[in-house]
Amino acid sequence: MKQNPWPGLNYLKAEIRALIIKMVSLICIIFLLVWITGTSCFSASKCDRVTLGFISDYIPLPKDVSVVFKQEKEYFCEVILKINDSLVPVYCTETSVLAGQLFQNKTSITQKTLNSIPELIEKERQQSLKEMALKREKIYGLLKQKVEALDNFVSISFKPETINTHVYVISDPGCSHCKNLLTQLWPAAERSNTEIRLIIYPMGKAESLAMASTAICEEYSFQDYIHIKQGDTAAPTCALADQMIPKTIRFFQSAGLFSVPVVLAGDGSWVVDTSDINLVRFYLGMVQFLESTDLSRLVLHFYAHCTKNKPGISFLGLYCHRMIQV
Repeated sequence: MKQNPWPGLNYLKAEIRALIIKMVSLICIIFLLVWITGTSCFSASKCDRVTLGFISDYIPLPKDVSVVFKQEKEYFCEVILKINDSLVPVYCTETSVLAGQLFQNKTSITQKTLNSIPELIEKERQQSLKEMALKREKIYGLLKQKVEALDNFVSISFKPETINTHVYVISDPGCSHCKNLLTQLWPAAERSNTEIRLIIYPMGKAESLAMASTAICEEYSFQDYIHIKQGDTAAPTCALADQMIPKTIRFFQSAGLFSVPVVLAGDGSWVVDTSDINLVRFYLGMVQFLESTDLSRLVLHFYAHCTKNKPGISFLGLYCHRMIQV
């Protein structure tokens, strides 16, 4: 029988085996812990991984979007997004995203959340008003600078017997708000001795393009244009319309104008981008006090005025530092 030259070798082997078993056990425990925490990390902190990148993996997001508020709920992460000056609620789980109001037991969870953060909502509203006013001033500031070029796009005009001033009206023939404004603007212009120079700006719809072509080719009067209806006749074509319509669309799209009606003073001193006739009547000097049903538009007009004047200067009985406190 062969003797072991080193009596302690068996003890060493036993110790190595025990150490290997401990290491394997430790590795298994570590893997088990990683697996457990990995599968439960979303439920432990539901909002940690919820970012715009995470949300955009499930629903398309525009460029102008930001996270206004988010909080952890029992089964999901509740997020309030700001998209194009609007607040949009979003609810995220580990594998899905739901956009829209959430109800539970006939109660709006979304509304409860919004009611719990009034200061934040007001801050975002104020910021939206400011951004809208600045954006508006940028667009219409460009139009004011190019006011002398607008005569190149006029297709129809209304001239009272006596003319003291003139305005440009940018209108889409398929726009009902435009027609409502023009119907009220006609008598106002006659009373204030204001010429109306109408620019037909179809916003891309086939119906509007056809109506624009009809009005230009058949040389509609101002009254004819007010009463134009979709599909009255087959849209005619003529060289003037083929030239005028694309030229008009290119010009106003390049200026960033994608909303009508717009009324612009002949000298570029004021602009109204709403169908509220009271604003136009005020600028035409027909009324001393501004009465408008469109409060948000009034706020934008007031704020735009304040950006050009020092805070505290009175404007229409208001003060600039209180303009957007509505």
